[in-house]
Amino acid sequence: MTGSGARRSRYETRQRRAVLAELEQAAQFLSVQALHARMTGAGQKVALSTVYRALRYYTEAGQATAVLGPNGERRYRRADAQGGYLVCRRCTETVPIDLRVVLAWAASVAAERAFSRVAVVVFVTGVCRRCALSTSARSLARVDSDTV
Repeated sequence: MTGSGARRSRYETRQRRAVLAELEQAAQFLSVQALHARMTGAGQKVALSTVYRALRYYTEAGQATAVLGPNGERRYRRADAQGGYLVCRRCTETVPIDLRVVLAWAASVAAERAFSRVAVVVFVTGVCRRCALSTSARSLARVDSDTV
């Protein structure tokens, strides 16, 4: 990267701020393409490559969090101070979770090993009620059609 490119990556740009603002509005983790579609649908002019770069920048800065979606695609959300999420593996519904016990344990482990500035991000995955119910309904339909 050139000197100007290296300097440029450290600065907030209008497009980067727009990506972060859109992430703040999201109720769940979004793919890069979904985030880009929301932004362009709202009339913002931003290239898909800019969204990728902004998400990498904010993830590295700790301002965005990434998880792998059901198809292996990376999805993003604005990071919060709490740091923990319960994420549905099928639809990526996201629920923040209380991590006080985990944070206390992590602080204790870090202190025992003389680590400082420890960051904890926890993702607990499962299947949300809506997805579980729809899966159960499909399974029952298959069983019914097999027995006929």
